Amino acid sequence: MNMPTSSSRRGCGLVLEQGTDAIEYPKNALDGILGAAARAIADGAQIAPAIAGQSVLAAAALVAQGLAEVTTATGRKPLSLNLLTVALSGDGKSAADGPALAPIRKIEREEYTNYQQQRTKWESRPKSERPEKLINPLRLVADFTAEGLIRQFREGRSSLGAFSDEAGAVFGGHSFSAEKKLATAAAISSLWDGTGIRARARASDDRGGLEAHFNARLTAHWLIQPAAAADVLNDTILAEQGFWPRVLLATPAPGNPRVYRPFVPEANPDLRTYWDRLAALLRLPELVPEQRPLLCFTAKASDRLAAYFEAMESVTRGAEGRYTAIRSWGARATEQLCRVAGVLAVIERGPETEIRHEEVAAAEELVSYSLECWLRQMEQQPEIEARDYATRLLHWLAKQPGQQSTGRAMLRIGPKPRSAGMRDAALAILEGERRVVALGGDKWKAGV
Repeated sequence: MNMPTSSSRRGCGLVLEQGTDAIEYPKNALDGILGAAARAIADGAQIAPAIAGQSVLAAAALVAQGLAEVTTATGRKPLSLNLLTVALSGDGKSAADGPALAPIRKIEREEYTNYQQQRTKWESRPKSERPEKLINPLRLVADFTAEGLIRQFREGRSSLGAFSDEAGAVFGGHSFSAEKKLATAAAISSLWDGTGIRARARASDDRGGLEAHFNARLTAHWLIQPAAAADVLNDTILAEQGFWPRVLLATPAPGNPRVYRPFVPEANPDLRTYWDRLAALLRLPELVPEQRPLLCFTAKASDRLAAYFEAMESVTRGAEGRYTAIRSWGARATEQLCRVAGVLAVIERGPETEIRHEEVAAAEELVSYSLECWLRQMEQQPEIEARDYATRLLHWLAKQPGQQSTGRAMLRIGPKPRSAGMRDAALAILEGERRVVALGGDKWKAGV
C-alpha cells in the first residue's frame, strides 16, 4: 500500500489535483446504496460530492450505530461517526442534509405522533395504575449541552444523532459557550469512544450528583460556513481536548454556477431505494451494545486493514512523515476506517455480516480524504493566525498617538499573544498590503 509522502500526493486511492485550492473528494469510494444516493443528491441539487457524501454517510452511521458494533485493534467499538463539512452559504448544505435525513425524519414524525397519543392516555391514568414511562422516540437533536444529552438519553433512545446545517450557531451557542465548551466536547468525545456519557444532574433532579449512560451512542454531522469554521478550528480548548481528531473533515471547493433545474428527490429511484433501506433498518429492534452483533473482517479485508495501520504508523511517527503534523488524527485513522467500513457493511447487508475488502478500500479513501483536509488546515494555520493577528495589530496601531508605535512597544503593550515571530509575520503582511509603513528606528505607522 502506498501512503501519501512529502513528494507525492497520490495514495490510498486519493488524488490531489495540483494547483487547486480544494482537495478532490473520492466520490467513487461510496458504492452501492449509499453511493447511488450521494450521487443522486450531488447531481440533482448541483452540489459538491463531498457535501452529499458526508451527509449520506452521517445518516447511515446514525442508523447503523444502534444495530451493530465493530471490532478494532483496541477492541469493540461503536459505529458512531463525527463529521464536519465546511461550505459556503448557498453551496447546498440544506439541499444535502434534507434528502439524506428524510427517512429518519419521516419515521420520527410517525413515532412521535403515536408517542404523544399514548402519553396523553398514560397521563390520564391514576399514578398508581400507570405502566412504565413511555420512551421519547426522537432520534435527532440540533443544539445541546452535556446535561441536555443526559436528559435525552434518560427519557429517550440510547442512539441519537446531532445534525445541523447551520453549525455556526451550534459552536457559537450555549453548548459551546466558555462555561460549557469543555464539558460538551468531553461528552461528545466520550460518546465517540464508546464509554458513554456522564454529567452532573440538575440540583432539582432527585438523582443528584453525577448521572451516567454507558450504552449511549451519538453520531454528529455539522455543516458550517468557512468563517465560523475558522473560529472553532482555531479553538485551543477543543484542540487540546482531542475533540477534532475524532472528526472526519470535508472542505469542498466553492460551488460552480448552477442551471435552473428543479430537484425532486421523491422522483429519484436511487434515493427511494436509500430511503427504503434506512427505514427498514430503523424499524429493527434497538439493542444494548453487548447484544449487538460484532462486525468482523474477512481475511482479505483484515490484510488490507493491517497494511493501512502499518503505513499510517510510518507516515505519522517518522521524523519526516507526511502526517507528523496531525499525528493525533493519524493515530485514530485506522479506527475511523473500521467504523466507516462497518457502516457501509450494515447498510448494504444488515447487522449480521462481515466487513469485506471492498468496504475497507472505500473507507480507506474516505478517511484518507479527511486526513488530507486536516493536513491542509494545519498547513494553513500559521498564515490564518498571522492574518488574524495582523487585523488586531492594525486596529491597535490606529489607536496609538499619531497612529505610530515601535516593534518593542507592540510586544510590551500590544495585542496578545505578544510574540516577536507573530508580530513580524503580521507586520510583513500589513506592509505588503501597504496598510503600514516602516518609519525607521523600529517605528511603524498605520493608515498609509
